[in-house]
Amino acid sequence: MARLVQLIDGVAASKFMLDKDIVSIGRGPDNDVEINDLSVSVKHAVVERSMDGDSVVYHVRDLQSTNGTFVNEEPVTRRQLHSRDVIRIGWSYFEFVDEQAALERTAKIRKTWIPGVFVSKK
Repeated sequence: MARLVQLIDGVAASKFMLDKDIVSIGRGPDNDVEINDLSVSVKHAVVERSMDGDSVVYHVRDLQSTNGTFVNEEPVTRRQLHSRDVIRIGWSYFEFVDEQAALERTAKIRKTWIPGVFVSKK
């Protein structure tokens, strides 16, 4: 399951599970992730979960906010998220963590002709 981890001075402060198809982020109290910051729009952005074949993918989408949404400090209107991406909304930073993606990237090893020597392909 994926989650957003709020970072304060580089330290994990809060965790928000992405357990719905659409998770709303903004200053308003009806958001799934509420940010108490005047630089954040009432309805600022959403994280959307969808299927791509057999894989679950996540996208962040800006909702025409006043100050924009950033992924790894690049302004975005919509972007697919990858594990360890950092989303900035106003003055708040969130790290996107997807354990499933990390599990899918496990390297495959194979035995070589040399006894006891294995190699992996990336």
